[in-house]
Amino acid sequence: MAFSITADGQWHELTSSLDGYVTYSGNASIVILEISSGGTGFVNAQALARRHIIPVSRGQKFSYLISADTTVPLLYLVPMRGED
Repeated sequence: MAFSITADGQWHELTSSLDGYVTYSGNASIVILEISSGGTGFVNAQALARRHIIPVSRGQKFSYLISADTTVPLLYLVPMRGED
């Protein structure tokens, strides 16, 4: 599942529709993914950001801030793998 994002260097919030991982894979000067409940976050203000992943639960809100110079205007929600 893909989320179109607003890459403008401002905070935006989304809600996860399932248990899984939110990922950003691209280049941007600033990438921040954060779980709104405060559990986990990833911050990278390096020159290039490549791969960022945070775990989310169904119905959980998460926030992102991605600079306008992003090469990928999407976040992806990868379902958590079920029990085998």
